[in-house]
Amino acid sequence: MNGRFFSGQTVEAYIADGNEKFKKSSEKKGVMGLEGDENEKEEEGKRLDEFGSWLEGEKVAAAEGKGEGEEV
Repeated sequence: MNGRFFSGQTVEAYIADGNEKFKKSSEKKGVMGLEGDENEKEEEGKRLDEFGSWLEGEKVAAAEGKGEGEEV
């Protein structure tokens, strides 16, 4: 696979050694400008809050599914 072309880009394949540093692509920021950064932060915060609520909901559901005398 190393060196092959996919979707107009060259694929680079190697065995990971754990020292890689990956960054988010900046395509979205370039299109949206400075306002996009603020909106992106708000959207990410909202997603994290919803995920936290979802996790808490699973904990509650698991607790409700246990017997009366059992603790969570």
